[in-house]
Amino acid sequence: MNTGRPTTFTFFELLDRTFRIYRENFMTLVGLAALVTVPITLINLFLSMTALGSMSSFSTTNFSRASRGDTGLVCFAAIISLLLILMQAVLINGPITHIASEYHFGNKISIGEAFSATRHRYTNLGCGFIVFYAVVVAFTIAVGFVAAICAPGIAAMGLVFYIGVATYAFLSPVLILENVGTSLGVNRSWSLGKTRFWNVLGIIVVIGIISFVISLAFSSIAQILVINASSTSAFTTLQIINLILSTVINIFVTPLLPIGLTLLYYDTRNRVEGLDIALSALDKPNARPRDVGSPLPQSGLTQRDFINVAILIGGTLVVGLIAGAAFTSLINSLTPNFGGF
Repeated sequence: MNTGRPTTFTFFELLDRTFRIYRENFMTLVGLAALVTVPITLINLFLSMTALGSMSSFSTTNFSRASRGDTGLVCFAAIISLLLILMQAVLINGPITHIASEYHFGNKISIGEAFSATRHRYTNLGCGFIVFYAVVVAFTIAVGFVAAICAPGIAAMGLVFYIGVATYAFLSPVLILENVGTSLGVNRSWSLGKTRFWNVLGIIVVIGIISFVISLAFSSIAQILVINASSTSAFTTLQIINLILSTVINIFVTPLLPIGLTLLYYDTRNRVEGLDIALSALDKPNARPRDVGSPLPQSGLTQRDFINVAILIGGTLVVGLIAGAAFTSLINSLTPNFGGF
């Protein structure tokens, strides 16, 4: 943004600016994603192959002893993989959020500058992700337990989904761009995200569909390359090709969502908290959100939240019924005599 001041956007303007930032910072964004994704993917591949090789070494004569050692190895590999996934999320979302933020203020920065500017916030962001996923998992287990006792309780999954989407949306922008701790940051993410839930969901769905279409198109290449292969070596080749293609696809599409959510973060703060006015009032030439005190979050559930959850659950049921009816109709048209058996 050449004016150096945040503005508000319509939904389609947000999408347009997301792809514009992506195009104009293409090499920086893709290079950053590759720099993080490729090494972590290779390490995870090595861990997976080691764990699978260990499990395949079981024998009937030393099964008990081998199983204990191999189970420990598999658990260790799983823990390391989870830590690597967390590291990847931090090292991608943090710098890309900063790149999008700086471009929003009219500045283009390099990969090194992005890492340098955000490295002191990595622990904060990592702890934020851990807290977020721990809470979501805990809520999911609780709802599953309730649903097992009372089937209609499964509807509470709509509330879990609502809280999860609303909180995740601004987790990286808040914890990277604001001067807040983990606990306050997670609460602020939820407080801001729920005010723009449908915009958040719209951006996630649109970018998700685009990513899925690209993934589907490129993944078919691997199938074509070995379409008639049936040997073990050919199957291994297919797996390697699939891994390479999925990694390449992730490198290209991963930056899109952090960019879109960062822009929506600024749009939300301008509308709800008057961030643009607060920044303009500061006697500082390059003021940023961290220079403005973060308002205390309104973290409780309001009537509007329950209405949104009800709409979400109702819409999901309607779509599910329509999809089920369409699927049943398709099956009946393909097998007209099925009902006669």
